[in-house]
Parts: sequence; structure tokens; C-alpha cells
Amino acid sequence: MAARSSRFHRQVKPLYARSGVPEVWRVDLTVRSIAVRRDPAPGGYRTADVVPPPDHLSPVAFSDLLVPVDAILG
Repeated sequence: MAARSSRFHRQVKPLYARSGVPEVWRVDLTVRSIAVRRDPAPGGYRTADVVPPPDHLSPVAFSDLLVPVDAILG
């Protein structure tokens, strides 16, 4: 199931980018990290980062907000 889900997200993310969604976070509990895609373009997102704990994330829409990765991963 995880491989199918991962394949689905790889196919759908370019659709999000083409639609102008500014940022996508994909939480991966198996490796305890968050994949962050930003800077949408017609072919997909221009930037991709993997953020592990104990790092923090800042959503594009709320750049002054710091979200601990551990708080999302539980």
C-alpha cells in the first residue's frame, strides 16, 4: 500500500503545482520526516526538501510561524 500511495503522490503533485498550490507537505511516518514541496511551476514544484525532527517548518502562508516537526509526527 505504501508504494501505491507514494506513486499516487508523485503523479498528483504536478497537478497541485499547475493549479497554483504554493506548498505541499507530505508526512512520512515510516521514516519520521516531512517532504516539503514549494515554488510551483507547470511541470511540478521547483524546490523539494525533506525535514526530519528536531527541525522546524514554516508554512509559506504564515512565515512567522515555526512548527516543530516532532509536533506533527507525534
